[in-house]
Amino acid sequence: MAATWTWIGRRPRARGALALAWLWLALGLALPAAGQRALSLEEALRIAHEKSPGLALAQADEERAFAATRTARQYANPSLLGQAGPFLARRADVAAGTAIVVELSQPIELPMLRSARRRAAGAGLESARAGTRAAEAELVARVKRAFSDVLVSQELLKVDSEERDLLTQVRDGIERAVRVGEGPGLDLARAETELLIARRDVVAAELGLVEARIALASAVGDPAGEFGAEGEIPPIPIPPLAELRGRLARDNPRVAEARRELERTESVLSVERHRRFDGLEFQTDWVRDPENDFVVVGLRVPLPLWNRRGGEIAEAQAGVKRARAALALQELALNRELEDLYALHRLASEHVILIEQGLVQQSQRALRGARAAYRSGDRGILEYLDAQRTFREVRLDLLTARAQTQRAAIEIERLAGTTR
Repeated sequence: MAATWTWIGRRPRARGALALAWLWLALGLALPAAGQRALSLEEALRIAHEKSPGLALAQADEERAFAATRTARQYANPSLLGQAGPFLARRADVAAGTAIVVELSQPIELPMLRSARRRAAGAGLESARAGTRAAEAELVARVKRAFSDVLVSQELLKVDSEERDLLTQVRDGIERAVRVGEGPGLDLARAETELLIARRDVVAAELGLVEARIALASAVGDPAGEFGAEGEIPPIPIPPLAELRGRLARDNPRVAEARRELERTESVLSVERHRRFDGLEFQTDWVRDPENDFVVVGLRVPLPLWNRRGGEIAEAQAGVKRARAALALQELALNRELEDLYALHRLASEHVILIEQGLVQQSQRALRGARAAYRSGDRGILEYLDAQRTFREVRLDLLTARAQTQRAAIEIERLAGTTR
């Protein structure tokens, strides 16, 4: 189910407003009753950690990387060869019979190569762990965004419902005045139009709330469900920008993942260089023929004459170069995002203060004055309805600014590597 709605905007004044309002009302009547389960933020995060396929995928990658470290610590198995065949004598004084050869060999990995392989596996494990932390931080941010959207949608529905109820009272009062001949019929028509538009806005807010609840269900890993939200998101402290840059470079899991990936590629390059002479092979043979038994001990040494692993080394060097560029690109992009979010948070916070300390009080005073003037007959219904509309828009503007502030704080928290 999808619906498009806006938090702030002038109501339509076209002649089709009444028909559109009835369409919204009909659609609203067709909606299922809201009996969804309401989640607290802690419960939503717990469910998300249990059900998130993205987090499970990252954890599986970490388990695979841990298994790779076990593989890197393992030693090569020895091999045993047995051979037998007829012994054909070329002299008459030597008896014919059966010859037996038993060969035992053990590959011996050079310490430098083994150490490089273990370093590569360890760096891969650290990279996978950083990927898990990144997936967890992104999951927490996604759940908090969805939870915040549900809270804002609930507040929006509350504002629109209050306006609808107020306009219902205004319309009823005008209707009584018109019935006894104390008010113009045009005022009643205007009030009824405003009431229909308010009802349309309520239905649109209900649709937006349904959409936000479905998004929250998807965020917690239950896309077939529909959840409400209760409680609030605790305030997120925002330290100075310089401190945030330091935390990003130190704690951001995506930066850590890119840094560990660079370490892994450097270790892979070391492995490829040492594999040009990748190890020895100890070999011992026991030979029995009809006349003699003897043991031969030897050491097999590879000769890197034709293949000096030039292609593999070049590929590993390119991998290091790419990982270094990816790290620089990640740091650049995240710092740019951090600066944008910090500026957005500051501006949205200032907007909230401006509305709370000025516009709300002014619009309330204007509404009270317009209401008193209308009741005394000094002003008409249009001035009263305009003041009521302005007050609603100020409240919606405040909701928007608060939501922008909170969303920016959530994203800054994600960049800082916080997963609470």
